[in-house]
Amino acid sequence: MSNTENLNNENEKKLEEFVKQQEEQPQQTLGKAQIYYELQEKESSNEFSAVGYKPIPLQNLPSKGLFYPDNFKILIRPASVAEIRHWSSLDENDAISINDAVIGIISKCVTVNGGTISYKFSFKDILEVDKFYILFAIRELTFINGENKLIIDLDGEKYEIKKEDLKLFYIPEKLEKFYNPDEKCFKFKFKGTDETMRIYLPTIGVAEAIKDYVLEKRRNKEEIDTSFITFLPFLFANHRFVNKQNIEKFKKEMASWDLKKMSLISFVIDEIRKVVEDPQIVIEKNGAERVVPLTFQNGIKSFFLNSNILDELE
Repeated sequence: MSNTENLNNENEKKLEEFVKQQEEQPQQTLGKAQIYYELQEKESSNEFSAVGYKPIPLQNLPSKGLFYPDNFKILIRPASVAEIRHWSSLDENDAISINDAVIGIISKCVTVNGGTISYKFSFKDILEVDKFYILFAIRELTFINGENKLIIDLDGEKYEIKKEDLKLFYIPEKLEKFYNPDEKCFKFKFKGTDETMRIYLPTIGVAEAIKDYVLEKRRNKEEIDTSFITFLPFLFANHRFVNKQNIEKFKKEMASWDLKKMSLISFVIDEIRKVVEDPQIVIEKNGAERVVPLTFQNGIKSFFLNSNILDELE
């Protein structure tokens, strides 16, 4: 077992220990079993299916739900006027501002049901590759009567973009056989050894925690190992484990990796990035499917704002 696996196991144990400590404090929290059964009861009831929320089938996501726990459930609601007003303040020329706005909408309009004995899932457990599809779903629920359509112009013809047309992610063919359905990750075993390596698809929580780590480094004018930061999001199984101490542990471990490990993670990340860095849509034209880049004619703000508002005036 590698140090990376030990670290993830160690953190799982810490969560279990925390629950155990809470159990030993009478009348302050529920026991572990009661927490679990109450969570299961909520899962089977309508308590979390609040009015206005709509479930998203995991199989409809770009990831097909393959990397989520079996009891993971996503529900969404329409964006409010206040949330759209906040969206309108984003800077379209700033990638961080756009990302913050996307996560802001998701954090407000998404509820996630399910969990383990130790913790409940949240929007931070949603995969990065799925967040844009979910944003599209929230948008369609917000403008359920088609008040604000997203249009793309292709060869002089206009097409409406819908979430079903998105092509945001698929498992690269070269990695298919390494997907592990039990552990919900890519698992690799080196020939002639007991060494294994697990590579995870980054979640919103993992990506945000690492972004904060990098920003803190920049504020403190500390050196940033860019190659390490590139690999890091794919090594954490859970955003709850991402902290400065564990990041430094990974950094020390990676410094001792041999060529085969470094080559493997570099190859896998390159393969994944090939299918996620250029969002595309599939348009049916003249009976044939055509794949084109996803663009917004009136900028990303038009996602939740009516860019043709002047047409509403006399």
